[in-house]
Amino acid sequence: MAYFFLVDVLAVLFFLVAIGGVLILLLQWRDKRDLRLGAPPGTIASAIAIAGQSELSYILEGMDTMEEMETLLSDLTFRIDSVSIFFICLSLFFLCVC
Repeated sequence: MAYFFLVDVLAVLFFLVAIGGVLILLLQWRDKRDLRLGAPPGTIASAIAIAGQSELSYILEGMDTMEEMETLLSDLTFRIDSVSIFFICLSLFFLCVC
């Protein structure tokens, strides 16, 4: 009996979140209509283009030289852990099978 109440509360909560998301999209629709992007939306290039036009780029300008950045980033490496790779491969397998 208590589980049915919990499910109802969660359903109402998800519904309210969905309505809030739709309202935000509708309120931003006019502002996004005049937005000109140099790259397709959702790409890293468009995010960099928008960030480059903000005041943050002027604040960060001249803070670090190229040599300082190379020194700071030289010890960092990028890798995807084996657990993530396993789940990605597993999900791709199930997508292909189904």
